[in-house]
Amino acid sequence: MRTPSSPKPARPPAGGFSLVEVMVALLILSVGLLGLAGLQVLGLKHTGNAYFRTQATLLASEMAERIHANPLAAVRGEYDFDAIDGGDLPHCDTPPRPLCAITEAGQRGDPNYGCTTSAELAAFDLYLVNCGFPGDDSPLDGRPPTQRSGIDDLLPLGALRVACQGAPTVSCEVRVRWEEVLAEPRDVDGDGQPDNTIGREVAMSFAP
Repeated sequence: MRTPSSPKPARPPAGGFSLVEVMVALLILSVGLLGLAGLQVLGLKHTGNAYFRTQATLLASEMAERIHANPLAAVRGEYDFDAIDGGDLPHCDTPPRPLCAITEAGQRGDPNYGCTTSAELAAFDLYLVNCGFPGDDSPLDGRPPTQRSGIDDLLPLGALRVACQGAPTVSCEVRVRWEEVLAEPRDVDGDGQPDNTIGREVAMSFAP
């Protein structure tokens, strides 16, 4: 005698994600990616600001070392230069003449090369720190133009101030200023409007 077969168990319903679940997951992922992008931008700003601080410190130190090598010009006030408060301009498109750098033996008799006075050397030093070695605007003897490396190129809205006093003791101050990008806009100058940058300075005082 045949017994009736038992009914097959019901198949469980197929599992999966609903559209609402997918949209919620995408929303959470988007918020996380936006936060990550914000952190990346913030990190780039801090990295850039640290780079500018380093460059400003190196340029101020270079200016101080050049003054140490030409103390007579410091006593005579030939290094005095103020692009921060006094309105002096570095004039990077017109290198000083004579250039104190001699790159070839044949230039030793050229009146456009080689400095003979403290004032000429001071003018050359100020040009180098402000503008870097003459590049595209003044190639030397047909050589490939060199990349500039002065305040004008390395720092955003960079400016230099050099002030030396000769009495009773000789002392000099070098200041390098630039604009630093703020991580978050805030009212810096008190005008009620948020600012994206703030002025920063590196300053050093020394006896030449």
